[in-house]
Amino acid sequence: GMGHVFRALAIAQELVQHKVTIVTDKNGTLAIDLLSQSPFELVEVEGAQGFLDWLETRENDLVILDQLDTSRSYVLAVKARSKNVVTFEDLGEGAQEADLVVSDLYKNLHVSDDTQISGISNAILAPSFETFIAPSIFKQKVENILLLFGGTDPSHLTEKALQALGQAKYKGNCTVVLGPGFERNLTLEEYGLTGTLHRNLKYMPGVMR
Repeated sequence: GMGHVFRALAIAQELVQHKVTIVTDKNGTLAIDLLSQSPFELVEVEGAQGFLDWLETRENDLVILDQLDTSRSYVLAVKARSKNVVTFEDLGEGAQEADLVVSDLYKNLHVSDDTQISGISNAILAPSFETFIAPSIFKQKVENILLLFGGTDPSHLTEKALQALGQAKYKGNCTVVLGPGFERNLTLEEYGLTGTLHRNLKYMPGVMR
């Protein structure tokens, strides 16, 4: 779920001229640890009902939900407490009640195009990516491979990819980025590979470039 965290921070930075509050579930300790390092007000609530209760305490011009599939009853409850509601990557029935749905990966086929924007042009990147403008030069020969599978990689895709590269006897350089929630121990040597292993990387654009 670290993608939700970084997207929230990116949006908050764009809206910094307004009063911005980031709200998260109190059980998301990893998210709270990262969000608490930002300059924005952070509120911890007890689940969806806790969030609705908190919304009752203030007047809200805009609520942005980054919770994946929402229910219709939940979004309607949020709308009753806010002037506008936007949802991200929402394939749930609640998306049909939102004022706007933003989907950079896939469209919600049950939501009108009038209330939905989708596609890569609507993807939100961390502001640090704006420091690089020129693309890398395309190379015909693969000499460097970058592996990164999010903040926690619960499906063990990092290990599966390294195993595949080892079985293919890949001799190039591997750069592996492990997110802040990746708690497993691994080395490139155990897969017969060489390269660099990064943990809790602070400046992703530099490594990707």
